[in-house]
Amino acid sequence: MGVDHATYESQLNRALNAAELAVAAECGALELVQAEPTESYEIKTNRNIIELRNGILYSVTSVAIDGTAVDLSKVQSSYWVIAYEEGFTRGGTVVVVYKHGYADSSEMPARLLEAVLQTAEWMFHGNHKGRTKTSEKIDSYAVSYSSKEGVVIPDIVKDYVRPFTKVQI
Repeated sequence: MGVDHATYESQLNRALNAAELAVAAECGALELVQAEPTESYEIKTNRNIIELRNGILYSVTSVAIDGTAVDLSKVQSSYWVIAYEEGFTRGGTVVVVYKHGYADSSEMPARLLEAVLQTAEWMFHGNHKGRTKTSEKIDSYAVSYSSKEGVVIPDIVKDYVRPFTKVQI
């Protein structure tokens, strides 16, 4: 007997693609595919952090303030922001080159990948069996899900969610 892979391959691929976009949207990103933008920020108030326009941040390539390169050892980053210990001064222009997203699933943080896989599983079964579960518990492992536009997203993505509602410069 066995599973007829051809029967389910396109459905599984659609569920994975949709799950990846749903998890990205839950985090505030357009997608999880890797890109390397160059962005310019006009600093309106003195500050130490800049929230990047795109995420989830993978790596910072360069930072320049008013055309002068910044020592990257003085720049810290998280999934959506960069922080510069010497600060960004009002009236200055900061140019940031960085990578966001992931080239493939091997680069993706384990919890983010797990969220994509759990969401795909929910979509695949939810669309075919009417499953509406919002939490599960197996022994000591428990997971709950948030619901955004009818899609169930595991709450393990909370660390990757955009921290502010708009770009802060």
